[in-house]
Amino acid sequence: MNNSMKRTRSEFVGERRWKRRYPIQLAIGYKLLSNRLSRHGIGTTIDFSSTGIAFATQDILPVGRQIEMSVDWPAKIDGQCALRLVAFGCVVRSGNGRVAVRIYGHEFKTRGSVEGVPQSARLSNVPRNSEI
Repeated sequence: MNNSMKRTRSEFVGERRWKRRYPIQLAIGYKLLSNRLSRHGIGTTIDFSSTGIAFATQDILPVGRQIEMSVDWPAKIDGQCALRLVAFGCVVRSGNGRVAVRIYGHEFKTRGSVEGVPQSARLSNVPRNSEI
Protein backbone atom coordinates (compact mmCIF):
# COMPACT_ATOMS: atom_id res chain seq x y z
CA MET A 1 0.00 0.00 0.00
CA ASN A 2 1.49 3.36 -0.97
CA ASN A 3 1.53 6.40 1.32
CA SER A 4 -1.35 8.12 -0.49
CA MET A 5 -3.60 5.14 0.30
CA LYS A 6 -2.70 4.92 3.99
CA ARG A 7 -5.01 6.67 6.40
CA THR A 8 -4.35 7.61 9.96
CA ARG A 9 -6.85 7.89 12.77
CA SER A 10 -6.43 11.69 12.77
CA GLU A 11 -7.90 11.85 9.24
CA PHE A 12 -11.17 10.52 10.63
CA VAL A 13 -11.91 13.17 13.24
CA GLY A 14 -15.48 12.55 14.34
CA GLU A 15 -15.77 9.47 12.12
CA ARG A 16 -15.74 6.02 13.74
CA ARG A 17 -15.88 4.02 10.51
CA TRP A 18 -12.67 2.87 8.83
CA LYS A 19 -14.34 1.33 5.78
CA ARG A 20 -15.89 3.36 2.99
CA ARG A 21 -19.70 3.41 3.03
CA TYR A 22 -21.71 3.06 -0.16
CA PRO A 23 -25.19 4.62 -0.13
CA ILE A 24 -27.54 2.03 -1.59
CA GLN A 25 -31.28 1.96 -0.93
CA LEU A 26 -32.72 -1.55 -1.27
CA ALA A 27 -35.40 -3.50 0.55
CA ILE A 28 -33.95 -5.58 3.39
CA GLY A 29 -35.44 -8.39 5.40
CA TYR A 30 -34.00 -9.49 8.70
CA LYS A 31 -34.47 -12.03 11.42
CA LEU A 32 -33.01 -11.93 14.89
CA LEU A 33 -31.20 -15.14 15.75
CA SER A 34 -32.27 -16.54 19.09
CA ASN A 35 -32.99 -19.87 20.71
CA ARG A 36 -36.29 -18.47 21.95
CA LEU A 37 -38.68 -16.37 19.92
CA SER A 38 -38.04 -15.76 16.25
CA ARG A 39 -38.46 -12.12 15.23
CA HIS A 40 -38.61 -10.98 11.60
CA GLY A 41 -38.81 -7.53 10.09
CA ILE A 42 -38.26 -5.41 7.01
CA GLY A 43 -36.68 -2.09 6.17
CA THR A 44 -34.65 -0.18 3.63
CA THR A 45 -30.87 -0.11 3.48
CA ILE A 46 -29.15 3.22 4.02
CA ASP A 47 -25.56 2.26 3.30
CA PHE A 48 -23.14 -0.66 3.11
CA SER A 49 -19.47 -1.26 3.76
CA SER A 50 -17.48 -4.48 3.80
CA THR A 51 -17.96 -4.64 7.59
CA GLY A 52 -21.38 -3.09 8.20
CA ILE A 53 -24.89 -2.31 7.04
CA ALA A 54 -27.12 0.53 8.17
CA PHE A 55 -30.83 0.31 7.48
CA ALA A 56 -34.05 2.12 8.30
CA THR A 57 -36.84 0.23 10.03
CA GLN A 58 -39.74 1.02 12.32
CA ASP A 59 -38.48 -1.58 14.79
CA ILE A 60 -36.03 -1.02 17.63
CA LEU A 61 -33.67 -3.97 17.74
CA PRO A 62 -31.77 -5.06 20.84
CA VAL A 63 -28.10 -4.05 20.74
CA GLY A 64 -25.82 -7.07 20.92
CA ARG A 65 -28.31 -9.44 19.30
CA GLN A 66 -27.17 -11.64 16.41
CA ILE A 67 -29.01 -10.93 13.17
CA GLU A 68 -29.35 -12.38 9.67
CA MET A 69 -30.12 -9.94 6.86
CA SER A 70 -31.22 -10.61 3.31
CA VAL A 71 -31.13 -8.22 0.35
CA ASP A 72 -32.11 -8.97 -3.23
CA TRP A 73 -28.97 -7.66 -4.97
CA PRO A 74 -29.48 -5.44 -8.03
CA ALA A 75 -26.61 -6.95 -10.08
CA LYS A 76 -27.04 -10.22 -11.94
CA ILE A 77 -24.53 -12.83 -13.06
CA ASP A 78 -24.20 -12.58 -16.86
CA GLY A 79 -27.16 -10.20 -16.77
CA GLN A 80 -29.51 -13.13 -16.11
CA CYS A 81 -28.97 -14.87 -12.76
CA ALA A 82 -30.45 -12.86 -9.88
CA LEU A 83 -28.49 -12.70 -6.64
CA ARG A 84 -29.31 -12.33 -2.97
CA LEU A 85 -26.89 -11.02 -0.34
CA VAL A 86 -27.22 -12.85 2.97
CA ALA A 87 -25.21 -11.33 5.80
CA PHE A 88 -24.80 -12.26 9.46
CA GLY A 89 -23.78 -9.88 12.17
CA CYS A 90 -24.49 -8.14 15.44
CA VAL A 91 -26.68 -5.11 16.13
CA VAL A 92 -24.38 -2.31 17.34
CA ARG A 93 -26.82 0.63 17.32
CA SER A 94 -30.59 0.97 17.12
CA GLY A 95 -32.91 3.91 17.51
CA ASN A 96 -34.57 6.82 15.75
CA GLY A 97 -35.70 4.52 12.94
CA ARG A 98 -32.17 3.33 12.12
CA VAL A 99 -30.20 0.16 12.84
CA ALA A 100 -26.45 -0.37 12.43
CA VAL A 101 -25.05 -3.89 12.14
CA ARG A 102 -21.43 -5.07 12.22
CA ILE A 103 -21.10 -7.83 9.61
CA TYR A 104 -19.25 -11.00 10.62
CA GLY A 105 -19.94 -12.97 7.47
CA HIS A 106 -21.80 -12.79 4.19
CA GLU A 107 -22.44 -14.71 1.01
CA PHE A 108 -24.17 -14.21 -2.28
CA LYS A 109 -26.75 -16.80 -3.22
CA THR A 110 -28.65 -17.25 -6.45
CA ARG A 111 -32.37 -16.55 -6.59
CA GLY A 112 -33.46 -19.16 -9.10
CA SER A 113 -36.72 -21.11 -9.02
CA VAL A 114 -37.42 -24.79 -8.75
CA GLU A 115 -40.95 -26.16 -9.27
CA GLY A 116 -42.42 -22.69 -8.84
CA VAL A 117 -40.84 -22.07 -5.42
CA PRO A 118 -38.14 -19.39 -5.45
CA GLN A 119 -34.81 -20.66 -4.16
CA SER A 120 -34.54 -17.60 -1.91
CA ALA A 121 -37.69 -18.71 -0.08
CA ARG A 122 -36.06 -22.06 0.67
CA LEU A 123 -32.79 -20.50 1.85
CA SER A 124 -34.29 -18.15 4.41
CA ASN A 125 -37.52 -17.25 6.12
CA VAL A 126 -36.90 -13.58 5.36
CA PRO A 127 -39.45 -12.09 2.92
CA ARG A 128 -38.47 -11.62 -0.71
CA ASN A 129 -38.51 -8.07 -2.10
CA SER A 130 -41.75 -8.84 -3.94
CA GLU A 131 -43.35 -9.49 -0.54
CA ILE A 132 -41.97 -6.33 1.08
